[in-house]
Amino acid sequence: MAGSAFIGGVLLALIEGVGILFTRMQAEQFRPPQHFEDPSSLGAAHSAL
Repeated sequence: MAGSAFIGGVLLALIEGVGILFTRMQAEQFRPPQHFEDPSSLGAAHSAL
């Protein structure tokens, strides 16, 4: 009986771990991309000072 409980606990832990892994992978996939400004346009503003 203790063996069945142990195996059930291991299976539950594996299922939960896979669910967390998929959630993290999908969150990284749907994160909006970061927009970087063109550094050449920033140089023109500093030359006016």
